[in-house]
Amino acid sequence: MLVQMENPYKEPQKGCILCNVNIDYKNIQLLSQFVSPHTGRIYGRHLTGRQRWQKY
Repeated sequence: MLVQMENPYKEPQKGCILCNVNIDYKNIQLLSQFVSPHTGRIYGRHLTGRQRWQKY
């Protein structure tokens, strides 16, 4: 009798954590995660994981 199993070596898909979230300028808690507390500059895509077509 065979047992159905998923491939244990298959890597999970990398997805954007904010694709399903509506980004609004009023949501301070969400936006503060992408701003440096020391300099006040917005982090780049290489640090945030945002896609090219997704803007802040």
